[in-house]
Amino acid sequence: MKKFALSVTLALLLAIPLNSSGAGKEPAVKKDGKKQDSGFFVNYKPKAGSIGRPVLRIGGGTRGAGYNTPVLAALAPDHVGLTTREKPTLCWYLSDRARTRLEITINDEASPRPVFEREFTEATEPGIQCMSLAGYDVSLTPDVEYQWFVAIVVDPEHRSRDIVSTGMIKRVMPSPQLISQLGSAGSELGKAAVYASEGIWYDALSLLSARIIEQKEDRGLRAERARLLDQAGLTAAAAFDRQ
Repeated sequence: MKKFALSVTLALLLAIPLNSSGAGKEPAVKKDGKKQDSGFFVNYKPKAGSIGRPVLRIGGGTRGAGYNTPVLAALAPDHVGLTTREKPTLCWYLSDRARTRLEITINDEASPRPVFEREFTEATEPGIQCMSLAGYDVSLTPDVEYQWFVAIVVDPEHRSRDIVSTGMIKRVMPSPQLISQLGSAGSELGKAAVYASEGIWYDALSLLSARIIEQKEDRGLRAERARLLDQAGLTAAAAFDRQ
């Protein structure tokens, strides 16, 4: 009887999934044989050392240059967000079409001038937009805190009227644990879940956003990004993804 009970116990233990957190979980398979991404749960857990002074992230909703300017939000947490990338991707949210110039700027405390500046002179469509630094002559130094800004230039002659939103970013080197988890994640969305669970905000958001561009009709992907944005208090951008 004891031998039988031990066998049943071992069978039950073997039936319990080893990874119940959802990070890196393999997605379900559709009838056509393609993997679907909605089986993931992206849970953002910021690193304790990254939480410091609060950052103003939201701007907009005022009148200028003869029309209502849109709400603008840098898609960053309210603390120093982390990336493992030398040239990360930055994302922002616009509630309405911007008909004036939009600027992206990156500063660090040690440099008197911005380390990066980029202008978008064409009209910018509403929604979530992203820009990779991969195509530009700028690299983030590990363990240096940078502040980045996205601004709508309402009146070029009066820059005090700019609608500005900002976030903090710091590059960290990936730990052996993170590298191991990424290696077993199984997909890009699985990697996004791993990055989020390890507090690497920008890499998680970047992978999700790239996946959404590839699969625009996948509402499950947008729901996961909305979930991530909600966890950082970026509710307007999250609501856009749920439309």
